[in-house]
Amino acid sequence: MDKTALSLAAFVAICVLLIACQKKERPQVELPNLSPTAISPLNSDALYDAPLVFRNSYGTSIHHLQRLSDYSLTSRIDTTQSRTPTISIYANSEFQFEVGLREEHPSTAPVLGPVDTILVSSDIEGNYQAFVSLLEGNGVIDASKNWIYNDNHLVLIGDMLDRGDQVLQVLWLIYKLEAEAQSAGGGVHYILGNHEQMNLRSKFRPQNTAYVHPEYMRHASALGIPYQEWFEPNAELGRWLRSKNAILSIDSILFLHGGISKKTAGLQLSIEEINETIRTSMSTVSEDMDRSAAILHSADGPLWYRGMANQNMSQNSVNKLLRAMQAKQSVIGHTIVHGHHIQPLYNDKLIPIDLHHTATYKQGIVRALLIDTVGFYEIDNKRQTQLLFLHHPIEI
Repeated sequence: MDKTALSLAAFVAICVLLIACQKKERPQVELPNLSPTAISPLNSDALYDAPLVFRNSYGTSIHHLQRLSDYSLTSRIDTTQSRTPTISIYANSEFQFEVGLREEHPSTAPVLGPVDTILVSSDIEGNYQAFVSLLEGNGVIDASKNWIYNDNHLVLIGDMLDRGDQVLQVLWLIYKLEAEAQSAGGGVHYILGNHEQMNLRSKFRPQNTAYVHPEYMRHASALGIPYQEWFEPNAELGRWLRSKNAILSIDSILFLHGGISKKTAGLQLSIEEINETIRTSMSTVSEDMDRSAAILHSADGPLWYRGMANQNMSQNSVNKLLRAMQAKQSVIGHTIVHGHHIQPLYNDKLIPIDLHHTATYKQGIVRALLIDTVGFYEIDNKRQTQLLFLHHPIEI
């Protein structure tokens, strides 16, 4: 071998050695595919469901589910360093709205003074189309899903989840409207129901997913994210739901999902204390709950209790329970109203409003409760109203 060949071989050997040393001294580190910019637009020809969003130490990950032309499912993940990106929501292959994520979700005051106009609904159960029809028909939102209800209030007393296949669209719309209503001087109040509780606690009880639409189990498999993780504290919707109240009082009208039992009243807790106890124990194993939390999460708690709606109480008992909660009346969901029309009970002290929207929407009707400075009304998505009773009945 001549000198030139030896020199070249030596040079190559030195380069290999240097590269090896560099690799040893500076090991490769895998970094996530992050972008500080806005999320790239979705392919408008694909059918996307509403996304799942998770927080992590790197930023935010947005998981989109796409249904292909052969009905198979695939997924796409966007990652961004931004904690507050704007995401797009689709339903039935059509773009619905954009929503900006929020960094914080502080709990809101559960006791408010008088409000001129309140629209109240419950038990939407993933029926996005019925929900939108109700809100558009009553001038709460416009065709672009923007809040136009000015300083009025929207109260949603639980069970927005389960049964239907557009739960995520419903939740993201409420999420969006909350911020817009606050900016306009109004309010959106999302009150927890038993199905919110079941979803938030599904990692403790797998049977809690019994009412989840089968499509969401297919989605979970395609996304590679077990359904029980969709509403955990690191998931944006789970973090947001964990900030919600279980009871709200507006001008001494009590809004909650199930009802007030003697056991709940017997705890002698304020509305603020009840809400805080339920929130702080939502991620606690049942066996580790103290007595108050165990009662509030049980069938006798405000998320589940049916005794009032089933008229298992006397008028005197209802009056006493309302006084114990410093309330003059109560509006509840949870128990379906016979005939799908609002029928006040206990001399107008109790107003049940679970009107089985899935059944009535098939006939094009979605009903809710409207409260204004004059009285209580049943109102539908065509803004047809029926007076139920006045705040101050006219004496004859």
